[in-house]
Amino acid sequence: MKRAGILCGVALLLAAGLAAETGAERLRKIRDLSFVPEQCYRVRDLALEKEDVKLYFSDGYLLLAQPVEGRVMAALFLAATDGGEGEIILIPPTPAERQSLARFVGAPVLQEQIRTALMFFTDDTADTLRRLLAENPFNKPDPEAGRRLVPDWRPVVRNLVGSYDARMLVDSFSPLGTAPGFFAAALSGVKLGRFDLLLDPRRVEQLSVGQVTYQHERRYYDIWTSFPARSFREGRRQPLADTTLLRDFRIEAAFAANLDMQVVARASLHTGGAGERVIPLELSHQLRISQMLLDGKPVEYLQSEPLDSTDARRRGNDWLLLILEQALEADSRHEIEFHYDGNVVTNVGSDVYIVGERGSWYPNRGFPFTTYDLVLRYPRRLQMVATGRQLESKLDGDFRVTHWKPDAPIRIAGFNLGNYERVTARVGDYTIEVCANKELEPALRPPAIPALPPLPTERRRTPFTPPSLQSTPQAAPVTPMRRIDQVARESADALQFFVERFGPPPLGHLTISPIPANLGQGFPGLVYVSTLSYYQPGDRLLEKFTPRQRLFYSEQLRAHEIAHQWWGNLVGSGGYQNEWLMEALADYSALLYLERHVGPKALEAALTEYKQNLLTKLDSGETLESVGALVLGERLVTSKSPRAHYTITYEKGAWVLHMLRRLMGDPKFFAFLTELRREYEFKLVNTDQFRQLAGRFLPAVPQDPNLEGFFSQWVYNTGIPTLKLEYKMTGRAPQLRLTGAVRQSGVPDTFTVAVPVEIHVPGRAEPVEVRVQTEDGVATFSVPVAQRPTRVVLDPKDSVLAIKQ
Repeated sequence: MKRAGILCGVALLLAAGLAAETGAERLRKIRDLSFVPEQCYRVRDLALEKEDVKLYFSDGYLLLAQPVEGRVMAALFLAATDGGEGEIILIPPTPAERQSLARFVGAPVLQEQIRTALMFFTDDTADTLRRLLAENPFNKPDPEAGRRLVPDWRPVVRNLVGSYDARMLVDSFSPLGTAPGFFAAALSGVKLGRFDLLLDPRRVEQLSVGQVTYQHERRYYDIWTSFPARSFREGRRQPLADTTLLRDFRIEAAFAANLDMQVVARASLHTGGAGERVIPLELSHQLRISQMLLDGKPVEYLQSEPLDSTDARRRGNDWLLLILEQALEADSRHEIEFHYDGNVVTNVGSDVYIVGERGSWYPNRGFPFTTYDLVLRYPRRLQMVATGRQLESKLDGDFRVTHWKPDAPIRIAGFNLGNYERVTARVGDYTIEVCANKELEPALRPPAIPALPPLPTERRRTPFTPPSLQSTPQAAPVTPMRRIDQVARESADALQFFVERFGPPPLGHLTISPIPANLGQGFPGLVYVSTLSYYQPGDRLLEKFTPRQRLFYSEQLRAHEIAHQWWGNLVGSGGYQNEWLMEALADYSALLYLERHVGPKALEAALTEYKQNLLTKLDSGETLESVGALVLGERLVTSKSPRAHYTITYEKGAWVLHMLRRLMGDPKFFAFLTELRREYEFKLVNTDQFRQLAGRFLPAVPQDPNLEGFFSQWVYNTGIPTLKLEYKMTGRAPQLRLTGAVRQSGVPDTFTVAVPVEIHVPGRAEPVEVRVQTEDGVATFSVPVAQRPTRVVLDPKDSVLAIKQ
């Protein structure tokens, strides 16, 4: 693993005239961690317990690292034999986490023989290890073994410490001592290979175990299990919530002719309750800081790799550390200024651009709802769109300067550049603007067709050229700007539909802009959509796709991203466990629009495709849906099933909302969505709050009045049941009785759903509906009827995600 260098600013001087130790100097010491032969011990039966984890060092060697500023921050256990004389035992506390662990290691309990354990820590581990060493008389110093072992492990330590060095630096400067300290271990298992253990009180889920894996030349970080540690679950410890935030951004970005940008970003830094000397921030890895000022004075900063393998790295960001000479006063406000440059815009050809979809183009922390003020300078040959209202536009030589400001607090600001055609429409009090590229990006242009040359003749002796060397271009598809009026009409129609269902959007102006990809992204007041979404199902550009895919690009994708104006930008969610809410709400909102705009069969077709996708068989034989629960969020992106995250989060999430709709009925369901927007406007909602609010709109359901069972099965766990209806008639008209049973299989006996059965009786305008509660594999029902039914149908309106036989 290659270790990144760091960029750093200049530390302030002490009043005495001597330079204080800088963050860069402290970080260098941490990165130079080494073990010393004199701190090598022969150990036996040493048991280290860390919350839910038990590490047994039964027979081997334990080395302690040389202290950094008086603190030992690393230790190494080496088993005495290759077969391993160490062991780790971990039992996740919930069925869902045990299921997750079993998927990766083959069992719901992690019990693995280990050969080595390289540990990094800033908590009390060093003191605990010294105490354990002293308690057993067998544990004795063995410096001679240390002299043999230390040289081989020096490069390994300096390689792996890069995964935790920034975290160690934060804690080494913390005035809170070891209280916020973390523990991490790189373990080498006999069967499982190398994997990681992390216990961090600064995280919502303090304990996690995972492994780096490579599949098809792509790097994955598979999280086997992650959950709150025991003392936090039991209330004996509280998570160290850091409420330091950046607010009220004022950003001035100047784009050069080649679109390299130089930026000055200013914000208010609001400190939390506990003062810290090191404040972590994030910034795109494509941008580099050149100076930071706090209250007008230069301060030290460090910028390098992401803090760990799962968080900032997945967002495409580097960590950025603000190093203070002394901790800021709690609950105080300061002005912070960043100077940086780089490039986050790529020209894919023909003046078609994409802004990097991963990484923040300005330093951020926490993404609260706050104000933004953007001044953007860019080549005048291009056009700019950004979040907020455009307040000013003026020319400055070969450049144009525009000023943008949102009318309400937003969580994130974005922009897009292009050579656009633009159309504006009004939707009540709101303005919608659609931009279209004047040229089609090269990747979507049809390839040239080889052309046969004329055959040689006596009169025209033309040398024969192989067809592969000569070609004629196909007629190119129409450019996106030829479709702009239709896209504008449909986008305005979707916006109007959502306003009627959910209430006002966050901002009064919405811009739709194209990107050269097969995805979309919804910023407040600014939507990115694939160029493919500018075409209709009958257009040649979409002919290679299935009918459902054509409808997705032409109708659903754009509506999905417009729906994010409410779900994600007006109402937000925090933490990966609640990520599914915003995506499921946006996706089902798009299906609602599809139902209205195209027809009910379009909704049915989408849900049928979603179900088929969820039931797709993996190489392991399990269904894709069984990979993990909705609340696993980005943890569903694994080497075993990379597409599971999308299919479960978006498509199963949409099914969950569809089932809630069928339980509530349309009037109450739409009232629920309106109340969700009203109650959580400019706030974050979590899954449990969402459940409680949904329960208020549920008709009387004695079996599950608060939807706890529903969410336990469909959100916190996995499973799609197979349902089979059986029935018979007894008696004579007009005193007939229909007796039936719904048999359930493919899920545990504890799985229970309320599934409707429709009984169509001659002479009745509406069918008789019976809701049957499945449990223990079979559920029976009995209904008196006056005449023999013409049809008895199990769940004809698809109100339950199930396989129906």
